[in-house]
Amino acid sequence: MELLIGIVIAAIVLWWLLSKVQSSLFRWAARLIVVVAAGALMYVMSNAQPQASEAPIADPGVITPLDEAGNPLPPVETTTVEHGDLPVIVSTTGKIAPAQQSVLAFEMPGIVREILVSLGQPVRTGDVLARVDTTDLNAALLNARAGLAEAEANYQAVVAPPREIDIQVAQAEVAAAQAGIYSASLTGPTPFDDQIAALQVQLASNALWQAQLSRDLAGENSGMWITPENASAVTGISNAQSEITVAQTNLDATVNRSPNAGSLASANGRLEQAQVTLDNLLAGATAERRRRAEIDLENARLALQQAEDRLRQAELRAPYDGIVAQINLTIGQAASRDRTMTLIDNTHYLLDLTVNESDIASITPGQTVGVRLDAARELALSGVVNVVGTVPIPAGTTASGAATTSQRVTYSVRVRLDSAEMIIRPGMSATGNITLATLSDILFVPTRVLRTDPNTLETLVNIPGAEPGTYQQVPVTIGVRNRDFTQITGGIEAGQEIVILPELPTPQDADAALAF
Repeated sequence: MELLIGIVIAAIVLWWLLSKVQSSLFRWAARLIVVVAAGALMYVMSNAQPQASEAPIADPGVITPLDEAGNPLPPVETTTVEHGDLPVIVSTTGKIAPAQQSVLAFEMPGIVREILVSLGQPVRTGDVLARVDTTDLNAALLNARAGLAEAEANYQAVVAPPREIDIQVAQAEVAAAQAGIYSASLTGPTPFDDQIAALQVQLASNALWQAQLSRDLAGENSGMWITPENASAVTGISNAQSEITVAQTNLDATVNRSPNAGSLASANGRLEQAQVTLDNLLAGATAERRRRAEIDLENARLALQQAEDRLRQAELRAPYDGIVAQINLTIGQAASRDRTMTLIDNTHYLLDLTVNESDIASITPGQTVGVRLDAARELALSGVVNVVGTVPIPAGTTASGAATTSQRVTYSVRVRLDSAEMIIRPGMSATGNITLATLSDILFVPTRVLRTDPNTLETLVNIPGAEPGTYQQVPVTIGVRNRDFTQITGGIEAGQEIVILPELPTPQDADAALAF
């Protein structure tokens, strides 16, 4: 600046001296030369000393970032154009859910007697979790078992061949019944009884004849039929006549008497039953009897099964491996039939993702998914797309059912995680990166090195220039991209160095900083 002032002062002095020259033509020619020389000198000096905050531009496509002191600024980041495989990824968020979650309840009401698990306890399939009172059910089970044992014994007796000892017993029963009939038949008169009764009549007749003879002899001697001497003979005749009547009556009764009807009928019935038993034993059971025994046996088995089922219904069992997530039981109180315990399957988990409509058509079951938990970003999980939703998620909700203010059309995608780390809990937030495809043998760069020209809308990258500390903007063409990388289809080659330059403050930024 001082040199410029000196040049101006020298020009003014030279101009004044020339004004003293007498020749006007020479004077004006000299003045013109002074003005031209001064202007040329000022131009050269102004271009030879650029401002420290401005970068000299030798080429419109070259950038030289300088700080306020005019020193070159290093790039923020340096990378290279990679050549290889690039996965095409859709990134979205969702919630962790257990593969299974069940609300358990007793199948029959009752008073809670035992709670065999605690909150958060791991259980195995079939483990008994709780039990209601089983006093009456145990008694019914014992009765059913006894009934089954009786039915089985009866069935075996029906279908089994007769034993020799059983046949002998049946035959003995028949013989005993036959002897009973004989004994009953002896209750009637025998020929000996008839002879005795007839002889008693004869004896009574003889006694009458003797009494009559004695009376007649006594009357002949006295000349009278009835005298004091023969009065006893007359009395003997009357007695003999009475004895004849009694003897004749006894004879008639003996001859007409038959065996005891009740005893004989009972003996015949016993013989008939004994003979049927023997015949059935020798012939074997009939088809009807076999069928009846089978029905009785089947009914006994069903009764036992029902008793066992009812006893089993008094127990709450785990339907699969998992952990107890909730307990709604109190010992001594009636168990609810709606909700007693909640069990979740912690052997594997699901991730319910919410996917935009623009991406859902590219997602299919079987695609791999990388998963990061918000609570443990350092833990890398993986999974596979299991179900792709076909119906849009209701507006205002996500795939997991959470409320949202977004009104975009979205679909649910369920991912089955490959592992069940101990840190995973239902309801955790996570990010899922769904791999749609993998592009092989392509060029790609980190997406963060790309910038878009606001005027031409071209995609640009910065590469080192020909001179140290200079950089050049190069337009490139791009293809597909994922969250971190973008495919390069033209403009640069593999291995080309690419930089991210520092952002210099604009004049507006500087004014704002000073105002602040």
